[in-house]
Amino acid sequence: MPEILDEGDRGLDRPAEGNPVRQSADGLWTTFDRADFTRIFIEKFGVPAATVERFFTDLRAMNYYDHNPETTGQMFERYFPGRDDVQRLLMEPIAYANGSTLEDPAISFGIVFSNFMGAGVYTSRAARMSSSPR
Repeated sequence: MPEILDEGDRGLDRPAEGNPVRQSADGLWTTFDRADFTRIFIEKFGVPAATVERFFTDLRAMNYYDHNPETTGQMFERYFPGRDDVQRLLMEPIAYANGSTLEDPAISFGIVFSNFMGAGVYTSRAARMSSSPR
């Protein structure tokens, strides 16, 4: 089972039920899965449920071979125009995971974010150590 880092290590915590939870820089706690992000988008940010569903559905349907030139930032503006708060919540786990930016291709975000939303985000010391030079 992946080890969950403590609060002193990038804000991760181990709640009583044992699910990985992270507090974002703006004070939101999330389990980094689709159900929780859907709840946050609707309840905390006031995004219409239909927009949230369309966003997740469209991300899952992205195909590398479609050659879509849209950037992540352009895609965010299409779904969440002028919503820097929503864009920040979306980018935080991706930027942490792989250094992505708003200028990167939307397909890059779509692939990584869809994987996160499918199973949540887990961090383990073994994974971090295995990526270190020996």
